[in-house]
Amino acid sequence: MTIAMSMVSVCIPAYDPGPYLLPAVKSVLAQAYSDFELLIVDDASDPPISSILEGVDDPRIRLHRNEANLGLTGNWNRCLELARGRCITVFHQDDVMRCDNLSAKVGFLDSHPSVGMVYSNIERIDADGCTIGGHWTDQPQADTVMKGSEMFALIARQGNPVSCPSVLVRSDCYRELGPFDPRLAFAVDLEMWLRIASRYDVGYIADPLIQQRQHPEQETVRFAGSGRDYEDVLKALDIAFAAGLPKDCARHAQESYRTLASQAWPMTRWKLRQGRLDAASRYMLVTARAGMRCVLQKSRGR
Repeated sequence: MTIAMSMVSVCIPAYDPGPYLLPAVKSVLAQAYSDFELLIVDDASDPPISSILEGVDDPRIRLHRNEANLGLTGNWNRCLELARGRCITVFHQDDVMRCDNLSAKVGFLDSHPSVGMVYSNIERIDADGCTIGGHWTDQPQADTVMKGSEMFALIARQGNPVSCPSVLVRSDCYRELGPFDPRLAFAVDLEMWLRIASRYDVGYIADPLIQQRQHPEQETVRFAGSGRDYEDVLKALDIAFAAGLPKDCARHAQESYRTLASQAWPMTRWKLRQGRLDAASRYMLVTARAGMRCVLQKSRGR
């Protein structure tokens, strides 16, 4: 699974991106590794994204416009359908790549044939591009290759440690394992990383090669703090652990549900203090359901 004569597909699934798309595009075009296509899939934005890209002329750009809005997961899958590269990154419309991002990750995949996906550390920036912190979970201290079961263990201990725009995946993985699951929205990436880790090793690069922007208009804000975010994580875990996993991966089910329950309960209390009863009830149900699944997994010896 080498990437000899490789072309990377940098896919940007975009919808009403505002002022952040152009910096994202320019950061891709500035990559030291030049053998890529930049596939921008406009999910029926109004106005069309082509108006934002006027004056940006580069033969590596491919712009596709969906006739109707497909939603987040549908548009990500449209990217996979259209991508022509030997490896693929689903990059977000408001983030920024460091100029050595692609070269570092292609080099990592070339050096580690057992690795199906590689991700990196990130730097979080605000709407103005100012640094506000690093990754929100604990990360390895150095570049490493993890067995798939080690990736399951990492997720079981703390939740999803992978920032989607930092991931480069061999396209063979998507061909083998299928598209993003349309039953999911917020946690659609988590389920895919678990699916890949059930079959392949996972690589990690400690350098923060991506600047991930946080701002009030981003799509994930619709889910964060609503309770729907953790509902989707629970659904992603259910899908992953029902998939007939290898034993060394499946044995992390109990801890995964326990961790989710322990994260959902403080959210329940926080939302109650805010008077947001609908969100509080969602988090409370996730706490209960994840706890019950934890007990069930324990009874099965997992």
